[in-house]
Amino acid sequence: MCAIADFGLDEGFETDTLAVVSEQDIWATPMVRRQRRKRAEISSPRPPAFRGDHVVHVEHGIGRFEGLQTIDVDGRHADFLKLVYTRVPRLFLPVENIELSVVSGR
Repeated sequence: MCAIADFGLDEGFETDTLAVVSEQDIWATPMVRRQRRKRAEISSPRPPAFRGDHVVHVEHGIGRFEGLQTIDVDGRHADFLKLVYTRVPRLFLPVENIELSVVSGR
């Protein structure tokens, strides 16, 4: 009987009833695998285009985009995304910390 499984083994091993062979046992050098990018890394860095769009934030989850707002912080003007969540009436997210994906339903 033979089976193939994808494990991250550096080397194979053998018991009385089983022999496990790793990629490195078969190939002279280990194969290089490309890592897939997470969805959060693929998201667009631009803010949503329309007020009312649902967005997904890495830490805060699903919310609704309500627009851009300029707020005075320590005497300096800064731009923030205004987001609305069920448990939080509104959240102001600095535009330089955007980690959003727009939920496309249009």
